[in-house]
Amino acid sequence: MNKSILIIGRGKGIGNSIVKKYENTHNIFSISRSEVKGDKSNVVHIQTDVSNFLENYKEFKNMSLSLIVFVLGQWGETGALTIDEYENFLKTGPFNLLKIFNQLERDGCIEENATIINIGSISSEEALQYNSGTEYPAYSIMKLIQKAIITQLSRIHSNYKLSNITLGSIGEDDNGVGYENLINTIDYLYNLKSGVRLSDVTLISKSDIK
Repeated sequence: MNKSILIIGRGKGIGNSIVKKYENTHNIFSISRSEVKGDKSNVVHIQTDVSNFLENYKEFKNMSLSLIVFVLGQWGETGALTIDEYENFLKTGPFNLLKIFNQLERDGCIEENATIINIGSISSEEALQYNSGTEYPAYSIMKLIQKAIITQLSRIHSNYKLSNITLGSIGEDDNGVGYENLINTIDYLYNLKSGVRLSDVTLISKSDIK
C-alpha cells in the first residue's frame, strides 16, 4: 500500500465515495470542515477549513501523492455579489487550489505522472456562459476560475495528468449522474497511461438535458 491520495474538501458525498473506492489499496489523506468517523487506519483526516491546509499538512507524513482531488465549495451565498462575499468564495476555491498545488509541488509531494482532478459544476458554467444569470454568482465564478486554473496548470506542468470533471446533477436515481459513475470516471483518469492527457470531462444526467 504505497500509493497515496489527497482529497481537498472531503464531504459526505463525493469525498467519502473516493475514500471508499481506494481505502483498501491506498493511503488516503483528506481535509475539510466535515467531521469524519469510522475511517480505516490508513486514512488520515484533518477537520478544519481548507484555508488552513498549509498550516496542517505537515501532519500528513511521508506524502508521495499519485492522485489529488479538489472538491472545493462554499455555501451560504446571499446572491448579492458583495465584495466581501466574492472575496470569501475566491479564497475558498481558486486561491486555495493554487496555493495548495504550488506548495505540494515545491515540497516534492506529487509523484511524476500523478493525476490531479478538479470537480466543477455544469450549472455554474451554463449560468455564466449563456447569460441566463444565477442566484449564486460568487459560487459560479469560483468554479469557472478553478477550471481555468487547472487548464493553465496542465500546460505548465506536462509531467502531471491534470483534468477537470464538470458535473451535472449528482443524484443517485436514474436522473442523476450518481457517485458510482463519478468515481469510475476518476478511476479511469487515474489509470490512463502516463503519456495520455484527458483535460476535460463532462458528466451530465438525463435531467440536465434541455
